Amino acid sequence: MQGNLRRILVLFFFLVSFLGLPSAAATACALLPLPTVLDEYERANVVITARLVSIEKTKEPDPFHFNIRSATMVVQKVFKGNVKVQGAISFVQGNGIDCLWEFDEKMIGREFLLYLNRPDEASDLWCLGQGRSTELSNAANDLLYLNNIDRVRRKTRVSGTLSDDFPVAGKTVRIIGKNETFQAVTDEHGVYEVYGLPPGKYLIAPEMPYGWIIDRDESFPTVSERRLNSKSYKAFTLRPKRHAVIDFAFKIDNEVEGHVYDQNGQPLANASIVLMPENADGESSQFIDTKGRFKFESVSAGRYNLIVHEDKSDSVLTRVSYFDPKKSKLLKTLTLSIKHGESIRGLKIFVPTTARTSTR
Repeated sequence: MQGNLRRILVLFFFLVSFLGLPSAAATACALLPLPTVLDEYERANVVITARLVSIEKTKEPDPFHFNIRSATMVVQKVFKGNVKVQGAISFVQGNGIDCLWEFDEKMIGREFLLYLNRPDEASDLWCLGQGRSTELSNAANDLLYLNNIDRVRRKTRVSGTLSDDFPVAGKTVRIIGKNETFQAVTDEHGVYEVYGLPPGKYLIAPEMPYGWIIDRDESFPTVSERRLNSKSYKAFTLRPKRHAVIDFAFKIDNEVEGHVYDQNGQPLANASIVLMPENADGESSQFIDTKGRFKFESVSAGRYNLIVHEDKSDSVLTRVSYFDPKKSKLLKTLTLSIKHGESIRGLKIFVPTTARTSTR
């Protein structure tokens, strides 16, 4: 995993250099953890809610942003800064790789919570970078604090959002300290918050239905989190008079794994395997490694066809490979019934030698 991350970062730096982008600004949004609500509030010159009203051409020359578009919003509410309600502010358009927001016509009419720094004197266009700025429908955690900021200022705060396919309202979140355990209950948006906890190190455990675990790949880490390999807990540090924001995403706690062998019991290397629902509504795929191994994680309950196949083309196999009867050679198919939260491990699939006419 760390090796893959290093390769991705190296590629990113080459891309930044090739395009002539400011590397400090470009890498900041890619590498920094998500700040807390308090961090963003203190950093920003202006904190507002605003509604997007138009996308238009801009007269300002800016080759990095295609010199064709800007976005105008009308201020709805001011939490901080010297701007006026119903005043209009215009934003530079992002280009997809510079960490600035991209706007399009489909977003017109939507409302946003924005943490902003004023533009340079040479420009009338504001810049909206990555951070806690978001659509208002996703800003329930931030709004709980911002709407009560005078009452709770200078208190410690632990908060976050639970998000997934199961109902997240009314879930208990336990915050476990050295000498005491605290509890909070999520609201209708899946948001919890607790004020006044003593500074220190904590574990935090959200209530989850059977068969679900924390998905660390989908929940972006914040500045408060500490590394902890657990399916049901996270760890964080709470500083004096500061905030900790710990968000949670979840995934199904199961896997389908095994090995594929040829008729002589030798590992079948470099083929592909597909887990396809019987109703053919989507599929998951894996590239069988050199030892014949495969593994599917977070599989929803249901009946599936497990298909072992080879690509007929001369293209190099990748981790994503889909079974197409016109382009793939079918080697083996079997049917599986999978229950929620229950794993199928140690599968041994034997492919008849006659079914395989080539070896990669």
